[in-house]
Amino acid sequence: MLIPQVKNPILVARCFLRFLVYGKANKEINLPESVLIIQLGKFGDMLATTPMFRAVKKTYPACRVTVIGNKVNKELVEGNLDIDEYIVWDNDVDNMISTLKGNSYDFGCVTGPNFHSLAALFLSGIKTISAPVIKNGWSPYETRSYKIIRNFVIKRDHRMRHYVPREYLRLLEPIGIYTEDTKKYIYWSTKGEAKAKEIISEINKPYSWLVGIMPGAGNKAKQWSARRFAKVSDYLVKKYNAYILIIGSEANRKEISEMRNAVIYRDSVTDTSRTSVDEVKALISKLDF
Repeated sequence: MLIPQVKNPILVARCFLRFLVYGKANKEINLPESVLIIQLGKFGDMLATTPMFRAVKKTYPACRVTVIGNKVNKELVEGNLDIDEYIVWDNDVDNMISTLKGNSYDFGCVTGPNFHSLAALFLSGIKTISAPVIKNGWSPYETRSYKIIRNFVIKRDHRMRHYVPREYLRLLEPIGIYTEDTKKYIYWSTKGEAKAKEIISEINKPYSWLVGIMPGAGNKAKQWSARRFAKVSDYLVKKYNAYILIIGSEANRKEISEMRNAVIYRDSVTDTSRTSVDEVKALISKLDF
């Protein structure tokens, strides 16, 4: 009686049938040779996931680490030596299942509650899978379908209002990785480094702080008013002699334009939003704040 009430009854039913035949994806692993981590969030989410990649490589140096994420985040983790393969998420779940079946993963996990990605892991036959359970809060992605099939894998608490990178690391506990190390790892090219230095060299006034502000969140639930970002910018310039670099992309053009039009101290602001992802990574490394 439960399945007809969910939005994805056929996919849920497929997962349920697999559970009846093969049981839960909770098998014990002593020495994983191949690990799969799915992160379908935005830039900040993927950056917060990089400690997971390092933790796997540090504990099991010979283990192959595969990451699944969106196309933009592939550029973000470019050059990361802790990642052996990056697969761009295909919104067609059956295509993803076929892709995953073609590889032999000992362990897989989803960093956030996502029904389709968890279903893809389970139906691809990975024998050990972990998935988060939201505690002390609520997530719109923790759907009824997700909650049903989450019972077929290993569950780990994800505590809201706690440090996200540390919460992600809990997902690795089923393969014997227990760590508090949340250091992030990001890499960029010499070309990106040169562009970042060029942007900074073109600032034609003295400043005490170099501050980056990204007025676009990419998610309406997280979006703060661009006009408020403009007020923050003006405050930092006036009180701390800061110079502001606006960071973002074409996807944030509306918020960036609104912020630029609202700032008072326009001679202390540069819009760098047309730089590449590689250049943005290098530029952020030069910021004071």
